[in-house]
Amino acid sequence: MNHEAAPRRLAVADELALDRTHLANERTLLAYLRSGMALFIAGITIIHFSEASWFALAGVACIPGGIVFATVGIARFRAMGRRIRRRGAGPRPLNPK
Repeated sequence: MNHEAAPRRLAVADELALDRTHLANERTLLAYLRSGMALFIAGITIIHFSEASWFALAGVACIPGGIVFATVGIARFRAMGRRIRRRGAGPRPLNPK
């Protein structure tokens, strides 16, 4: 005999709150990626157009900074996604059948 627990049903307000939380998590990831990419591109641009060595050094520091920034954003996105799924019903398919 199979005693698996039936999936719990959430109230509509709770489902909408989970949807908003998922969307906020995605927006936060996009902000991290956008900032990381901007820092990376700024570093390349600074290196390309700088004539002073100290300025080029600042550009070199921006490149790994952008990579680290984007990586931290991805890690936070995944961790928050796991926390959201544990507390809620998890993401639902777009076309339920």
